Amino acid sequence: MLVGKVLILNKMYSFNGKKWDILEELKRCQNVYVVYELIWSKQRCFVSEISQEIDINRATLYKYVDICHEMNLIDKIDTGKKGRNTAKFIIVARPQLKIFIDKCKKLVLEFCNII
Repeated sequence: MLVGKVLILNKMYSFNGKKWDILEELKRCQNVYVVYELIWSKQRCFVSEISQEIDINRATLYKYVDICHEMNLIDKIDTGKKGRNTAKFIIVARPQLKIFIDKCKKLVLEFCNII
């Protein structure tokens, strides 16, 4: 998986304790991609379902979902529940999300071919 390769590269290409910023950025981008891929695979889910499958901070996950919603890749449907331990909205994937994921895959493959 890409995260493992990035961690190995971080160890290989650190100098005096400083790492390449590009590697940290690649790891962050991979987290975003994994979140969007999970949303697409589930089609309809809660944020808690995604956070159970990947190890990511809940606040960061909400940020990724909000960005995805602003890009019109998903719909957020309000559940109407206002409890502390209840889901506030349901995430529903739109067809545009699949197009975005395919573009990301193509970009990653092009990047790997360059290296």
